[in-house]
Amino acid sequence: MNSILQIILLSFCQVIIFTQVVIADDNSSKSTQVNKNQSTVSEKSTHPGEGNAEPEIVFPERKTIRNTITLKGFIEDPDAVSISIDTQNWSDLRVSSPPVHGKTIKKDEIILKLDMEKIRNHIQVISHDLTMLDLNKEILQAEIKLAEELASLEKDEINRFEKYVKEDYNRYHEIYLPFDKRSAEMSLKRYEENLAYTAEELNQLKKMYQADDLTEETEEIILQRAQNQYEHAKFSLEAAKIRNEEFMNIQLPRGKTATDANFNRERLSIKTIKKIKPNQLNRKKLEGKKLVEERKQFAMTKAKIEKDLKIMEAIKSPSNGMLFWGTFDRGKWTGGNSFKTKLRKGGVLKSHEDILTICPSKKIQARINLPEKDLHQVKIGSKTELKLTASDDLKIKSSIRSISKTPVDPGIFDLTADFVLPKGFTSPVPGSACSIECVTYYRENAITLPSSVIKSDDDSPESKFVYVLTKKGKQQRKNIEIGKKSGKSVEILSGIRMGMKVLKDKLAD
Repeated sequence: MNSILQIILLSFCQVIIFTQVVIADDNSSKSTQVNKNQSTVSEKSTHPGEGNAEPEIVFPERKTIRNTITLKGFIEDPDAVSISIDTQNWSDLRVSSPPVHGKTIKKDEIILKLDMEKIRNHIQVISHDLTMLDLNKEILQAEIKLAEELASLEKDEINRFEKYVKEDYNRYHEIYLPFDKRSAEMSLKRYEENLAYTAEELNQLKKMYQADDLTEETEEIILQRAQNQYEHAKFSLEAAKIRNEEFMNIQLPRGKTATDANFNRERLSIKTIKKIKPNQLNRKKLEGKKLVEERKQFAMTKAKIEKDLKIMEAIKSPSNGMLFWGTFDRGKWTGGNSFKTKLRKGGVLKSHEDILTICPSKKIQARINLPEKDLHQVKIGSKTELKLTASDDLKIKSSIRSISKTPVDPGIFDLTADFVLPKGFTSPVPGSACSIECVTYYRENAITLPSSVIKSDDDSPESKFVYVLTKKGKQQRKNIEIGKKSGKSVEILSGIRMGMKVLKDKLAD
């Protein structure tokens, strides 16, 4: 039974194949006949000068319209990680062991070493300053405690001194100043009385001795002595008057003025001391707070620099991959020339500057520059063909994954394309140049005409028409609607049918 079914199926397949071959031969013969007719017309039209020359005509043709644009870009590793040394307070970053460009790196492998001597010395200096601040703080706290304990004693002492000054000043005015005046007066009076006594004694001696007729030598000596005493007393009184006048008019007023000034000075000094003493204590307390804050700032600085030290001690790779000097901008490598002087032994780096990139290359994508003029011709999800500059003959299937909503450069938008490499094909290195070919228009079996036969009115350039030859051999204008161009051919959307005879040029009237 199974053998009979196999024979019937085999016979049925042979009938179908024979029918398809007959139909194909028939279509081929018709196509050949049409091409012969067109060739005949064309040959006839190429000899217009013989007898009644026939006009040159062309026939509409069915073609596939396929328009493309080619966009250029670079291969990008979306998982690439930029490396920078993000110190917060330490800026002296000098390379002691440079990284190797293009080296395959393992995760947590040290890729760069820096000179650590200066930062370690700086931390030691800060530690020493902190120790000194701690000692100063202890000393100041002891001084503040002593000042607080002495404050009440000093206040009593100042009040006592102020009391003594007032008492001395009042005693001077109430006792010493009047007494000095009286003393001066009494001293002058004593000299006056002494002179009077001496003069009276001299007068009495003279009267006594004048009563005798003869004066003895002893009496003369006594009179002379009395006369001398009188002269001395008279001179002493004169000197006493001068001293009294000087004391009363000069020394006493000056002494009073000096005493008043000294009292006012001491009074102001005491008043000032009363204000200064509490403020001195407050100042010490503020100095203590300032010292505490200063120590806090030093401790914070030390902690930050110690954190920077940890960052600088071990600059490791965050993942497995290939190490590149510099960075990538939308797949385009910035190059290593700008880092030659930095990434060498003794080179100086900047904090927060991206200097290295690790590319795991587990997955790659294309970052393409899309000119603004072509923005309307591509869409997300469109199928494209990617070419690598390193292997231009290989076309890789790709698709558009995203298009930026805003320009990334003046007149340039960012296009990201995904693609899958053929089996056995080596993955391109990030930064490799590439291009994608985007089909902007595709239509099969489109009716086309050569662009040379399509005309426009001078006053209406947007209008399109052709001249056709009717069955009666007459010229007729046909308005048409055109679509896309492909080379020298133009797609005809309406106005023309297959088989129409289209004039290359307008016939003469």
